Amino acid sequence: MDKEHIELIHDSLHELRYFNQSMITASSRLAQSVRTSVIGEKEPLNCSSEHAEEIRKHVENLAFLTKLSTTRLDFIEYELNPDFFSQSIPYEVDLYNKFFSAKSVLNSTCKKHKVKVKLESDIRSHPCIMAVSLIDILPFLLLDNAIKYSPNEMDVVAKFIVYNDSLEVEITSFGPHVQPDEIKNYSLKATEERMQNY
Repeated sequence: MDKEHIELIHDSLHELRYFNQSMITASSRLAQSVRTSVIGEKEPLNCSSEHAEEIRKHVENLAFLTKLSTTRLDFIEYELNPDFFSQSIPYEVDLYNKFFSAKSVLNSTCKKHKVKVKLESDIRSHPCIMAVSLIDILPFLLLDNAIKYSPNEMDVVAKFIVYNDSLEVEITSFGPHVQPDEIKNYSLKATEERMQNY
């Protein structure tokens, strides 16, 4: 097996383990939120609106992480076979919502690194862009990298700029300098990244 494929397997397994651990954590938190006082109790679960919101958040996080894991597997397919997405039909993607979901899932990572993620936009409703499913993992990777490599007590800011026919997302954070030879062809720079609808 050549060096490129060995690196692909190593990086992919690392990320899949990360998603798996995150899903285990989210599942555990969901289980704690819905547990009853007596095992085998057949009474319906009664909870306050705050408790219901907490349960909804855990379920959404699990769904998002499961989708990311599936997308990561698709990405492996793409690395091995560049034509993998050639037959994919682009669909409308609410990119702002993808970033919002990624931010929610990364909440524990933010607390661990003492970093705040801010989503900034001048408008409430953002236009959808056309993309294939591979884009699902992009907001997560961008924010995850920015959070991990930012010093404590710093902010990661994702700014959404809407043009007539495109949407630009600018992510800024403080982090260590990355040497050009350390940036792989599928890596994403956390210090500043611009993404446009193309």
